[in-house]
Formats: sequence, structure tokens, C-alpha cells
Amino acid sequence: MVMASLPGTNPYIRTDKNGRTCRSNIMIPVCKGHCLSKEYGTHKFPFRHQNSNICIQEGGYLDTVPMDECDEGADESIRTYKILRNSTCVCKK
Repeated sequence: MVMASLPGTNPYIRTDKNGRTCRSNIMIPVCKGHCLSKEYGTHKFPFRHQNSNICIQEGGYLDTVPMDECDEGADESIRTYKILRNSTCVCKK
């Protein structure tokens, strides 16, 4: 597993109802690698049999993390975000 920045958000910005913001560069755990997949032909429709697995995260827990930088007076509801921790990468159908 590797850590990667959250796609499309650099930095991640949350805004409260009064227009105050919190900003953070978020790194998320991402599974990297490959899983064994195979495909072989058959004489019956659909003329092939496929066995594909994908690499996904399993287990772990959601951790509450404080945002890096918040405007003074920003609402408490935008000062944190949740991220998956201690998960493992597994191959699943």
C-alpha cells in the first residue's frame, strides 16, 4: 500500500456556513499492485470464461484527523476529516 494525494483536491478545502474555511493536503492509502486474473476460451457462448480479481482495501478503522490550517472562528464541524487507517490490500472477485 502506498500513500497518494487525494485526487482532484490539492489542497482539500471545507467551508462552513459563515464562509470560513479549513485547508489540508490529504494523503490517502491506495492499494498498488496486481491480482492474478485469467481468461480462457470455451466452445459455448459466451466463448470465454473469465476469472478476474481486483485489489481492494480490507479492514482497518476510520481515524479522525485535524485539518492543517483553519480560518479563525471556523466551525468545529469542518476542522477534521476521516481517513481509513491500518487496512490491508487483498485480491477479491
